[in-house]
Amino acid sequence: SAPITNNSTLSLDAPTLALNAPITGNGSQLRSLNALSVINVANSGSIQNGVDLAPDGGTVNIAVGPYNVFGVPNQVVINKNLTVQGAGTSGGITNSTVIDGGGTSRVFSISGNGIVVTLGGVIIQNGNQTFGAGVNVGSGSTLNLNNSLVHFNDAT
Repeated sequence: SAPITNNSTLSLDAPTLALNAPITGNGSQLRSLNALSVINVANSGSIQNGVDLAPDGGTVNIAVGPYNVFGVPNQVVINKNLTVQGAGTSGGITNSTVIDGGGTSRVFSISGNGIVVTLGGVIIQNGNQTFGAGVNVGSGSTLNLNNSLVHFNDAT
């Protein structure tokens, strides 16, 4: 199959998309694909891509593995109703979904009036920010955190 270029169109008829690698473009933005309801992010994929592609009220499933969110784009930004579900935390660092800020950036930022985000089955660690180092929940937003571990984050 041919690669998708900046001038190509991607059409999906299935309700589920698997991201096995980050999606990049020359400054282009990802757009939500309304037919989708579930985005599955493999450990070689991008959590932010999954969030960007998921529709309001959708689900992003994150496979076992380490995910570094430091550098670019610096944090996972969520601005819609969404469920983000990891593979769990009981397998220790090597067999869990670990989302790491690298000690240099916030891990998750949730913002939007009336937004409800559910995070489950993830380890959120090594975030560093003035406030909300692991997860920053903006005014008017709600976070439901289930079966997760938030540790080693530094809000100064």
